[in-house]
Amino acid sequence: MKKTKSLLLILLLTFSFFKIQAQTSLPTSWDCSPSTLPVGWTTNITGYYTSASYMHSAPNAAKFDATGIYLTVNFVDEPDTLIYYLRGAFFSGGTFVIQQSVNGTNWATIRTFTDANIPNSSLASATPFKDALSADSRYVRFFYTLKSSGNVAVDDISVTLRPPGPEAKIKIKYNNKFVASGGTIVSGTSNPVQLRVINQGTDSVLNIVSASFTGIDASMFSQSAAPMNINPGDSAIFNVNYTPAGADGTKTAIVSMATNDADQNPYVVNIWAVKGCCASEPTQAASNLNFSYVKSFKFRVNFSDNTLPPDHYLVLKKSSPITEEPFDGQSYRKGEYIGDAQVAYIGAAGYFYPSNVVANNHYYIKLFSFNGFPGYENYLTTTTASADTTTLENMIGTYYDAIDEFSPTLWTDLHTLINNHFPVYYSDYISNLINNYESRDTLVGGKSQKTVTCVYSGENYVYTEPFSFTVFSREHVFCESWMPTYNNANYTALPEYADYHNLQPVNQNKINVYRLNFPLGKVVTVQYQYLEGKKGLDSLNHVVFEPRDKIKGDCARAMFYQILCYDGVNGDDWYLPVVVDSATMYGQDESLLKKWNTQDPPDNYEIARNDYIFSLQSNRNPFIDHPEWANWFGFGVNSTINTNNSADVFSIYPNPCNGEFSIQMGNSKDAILNVFDLKGIELYSASLKNNSANSIDLSKLNPGMYLYRISKPEKIIGYGKLIIEK
Repeated sequence: MKKTKSLLLILLLTFSFFKIQAQTSLPTSWDCSPSTLPVGWTTNITGYYTSASYMHSAPNAAKFDATGIYLTVNFVDEPDTLIYYLRGAFFSGGTFVIQQSVNGTNWATIRTFTDANIPNSSLASATPFKDALSADSRYVRFFYTLKSSGNVAVDDISVTLRPPGPEAKIKIKYNNKFVASGGTIVSGTSNPVQLRVINQGTDSVLNIVSASFTGIDASMFSQSAAPMNINPGDSAIFNVNYTPAGADGTKTAIVSMATNDADQNPYVVNIWAVKGCCASEPTQAASNLNFSYVKSFKFRVNFSDNTLPPDHYLVLKKSSPITEEPFDGQSYRKGEYIGDAQVAYIGAAGYFYPSNVVANNHYYIKLFSFNGFPGYENYLTTTTASADTTTLENMIGTYYDAIDEFSPTLWTDLHTLINNHFPVYYSDYISNLINNYESRDTLVGGKSQKTVTCVYSGENYVYTEPFSFTVFSREHVFCESWMPTYNNANYTALPEYADYHNLQPVNQNKINVYRLNFPLGKVVTVQYQYLEGKKGLDSLNHVVFEPRDKIKGDCARAMFYQILCYDGVNGDDWYLPVVVDSATMYGQDESLLKKWNTQDPPDNYEIARNDYIFSLQSNRNPFIDHPEWANWFGFGVNSTINTNNSADVFSIYPNPCNGEFSIQMGNSKDAILNVFDLKGIELYSASLKNNSANSIDLSKLNPGMYLYRISKPEKIIGYGKLIIEK
């Protein structure tokens, strides 16, 4: 039997916060499916196991894969037993705990797992753990307190209800939902406020000896029900009369019921009501609004409470000055739009990172203080906090400072630079790319959700967090079967397999199974199409896959990167396939990729993505930073950048020139001159005669710097800068 709680303790624990917490009735259980997290359960888990040895039952088991990952259950009834299945996954040197709490703040450890006692056998036939819970506990938590190595799998969790005893046992419902002692009900303008008092005892009458009201607006509330007696297993209505007075706004009180339930005497319920339409309006805006960690792909919004904090803040984000305002009594969700401004955050003071941030964009942020529960919000619009910032154009910095772009060893120099990178894990794509960059806030059916775009088709896939690879998959733009290491026994553990520069999110069944390992190309005869992604025959009757126009240059640059980064590693030659396989007796068209590279230059999204991957892998895609470089190399099987063949000598003069100059060629047949602007766009092309001087007239071009390349079908002879002065 627990000791009787004092009214003072309950008031200190509950009324100072005076907010609703999502609770569940007992018994409660979860099969660890990401889409079915029950009411009262909260978690920051993002990964799930699907392997049979890590699950007790389908479809998933929860994956605790980092320090600080937790799963919390908050319930209203007296618990009896916590039941669960648990095993380690290469777990070593860490600590994982199971805890319980009366108030969700102070935790007592029930069980601790370390190297010494964590099981590592299959969960499919495992015996469940069963931990007895204290009757006064209202929270249970699974908590990875310290990760050294490995993960923890947990599945099929349940909390059972303590069987009723013969003594009187009080429970209260409001609007058919249990209200824990110390909990809050939102009654709004209801009068009377009807509480259903239940006696869960089996052999004793529940006595409500008396009821009293305290708090700021106690004089506006009264009752005529107490004293009252409730038979075992029965219930009765306890009416709270509400007579609002004074100014419109929030009215609060605490009703305390003295009972003969020795465990819950008194039983305390916080009442939140209003006079008029809404809560009391806040009087102050947030303070100290500023930005930090401003990069091309993210920025952090920081702000703090003023001297009189509101209940919450609503934050809008827009790419132009924000004139939109929220409406009183209207509930908003993250991802929702008010006019053209998106709700980026709702919550307490502190900081947050807005989603959908790209390079070189101006962002405006505006904060509105508000009070009230859903449906009764009152927003302060006369005084707000606002600021704006611009993300970086790029984060190239000094990365290429040691590179001479006109050196005959440019290919080797760039390869050495970008191949020296930090290997990442294919399995971490969700936590690294999806959660931190690819996903964006959205609102569907009144519910805050996330969306990720299929790179090939443009489909916006909406999901409830956490993301899992069920509808979408990770696509290798440069196909894994094209890689020379594809037949290695452990090729999926190699850096090239997991390189994020070459991985993109796509719809698995509607896109990826049709792309397979077919080359990318221009579809003339469509055989299959989903949104903007097509599969069909090109002009040569070859089966190819065509991505949407917006991403074609991105795909080309990903392929060029993959070849440059890994060419020559362990003696392997990387190039665009000449023949894909025995069923696809043709390869990837290099000239088409270079055309796409020019037609679809890097946009702010691709630039920011390159910068973000740079922050993870410590290397960049040079063809995003310098798309013109793609025109200087060949990526096919016979490609070379050798400029030292004595038969391929040439000279160009004068340079600088007024637009007219000559190129003296040696004994080099079939040479071609190409001239590009600094964005890599081709401006001029001409064949050159061997063993003679070739006069070139580019006087129609504006003065400035241009790039020239002299090449033959099988290789590049040379390249450099061309200066036109007039």
